[in-house]
Amino acid sequence: MRYLILFFLTLELTTSNAQEHYLLVGTYDSPKSEGIYVYKFNSETGTAKEVSHIKTPNPSFLAISPDEKFVYAVAETAPQDGKGGDIAAFSFNKEKGTLTFINKQHSGGDHPCHVEVDKTGGWIFASNYTSGSLSVLPVNEDGGLGKAVSFQHYGSGPNVQRQKSPHVHGAIISPDNKTLFVTDLGIDKVMLYDFDATTGKLSPSKRPFIQSESGSGPRSFYFSQQ
Repeated sequence: MRYLILFFLTLELTTSNAQEHYLLVGTYDSPKSEGIYVYKFNSETGTAKEVSHIKTPNPSFLAISPDEKFVYAVAETAPQDGKGGDIAAFSFNKEKGTLTFINKQHSGGDHPCHVEVDKTGGWIFASNYTSGSLSVLPVNEDGGLGKAVSFQHYGSGPNVQRQKSPHVHGAIISPDNKTLFVTDLGIDKVMLYDFDATTGKLSPSKRPFIQSESGSGPRSFYFSQQ
């Protein structure tokens, strides 16, 4: 295998071919991988052809803005400078199938493993696995990111090998854009936050968490379209 595929997203092509889409693939760093890859994917034949790629460190999870003009990627790292990982912002050119780096901001914790965009496209949620923290970053007019505001989780779980401390694994916004569901593998909980899309403020919901089965380590989930 040329490189490890971790996550992919699709964008509609601006052509008359209804079967053609852009397929975006995130990877971990390796001698044969250079970041985010863009493919032209045919949903009728199942074939894909690389269009472009852009080098960026450990983009193991990607998210696309609602207007499909921007792509956000985690940099799943924990540098020794103590500043943690990053979230990087890119503009996407649908005509050429290329990504252009805009900026990056610290994710507010170590090893960010998930990134989510709210329904307005104005806010980014970052899940920092190792440090067990959640962050909110504002999106600027050019699609770039502002500084993160972080929220630390606390606790542990019964599995001593992977639950000695909190491990935030995903932050999924509800369809109405009012509640953020945050899965924490380390404490066996899905934390609930009320979200204000005008200010970007997060506050614990009236029901602050959903308890999962002991030792289960919730990672992620998705809302159905129905």
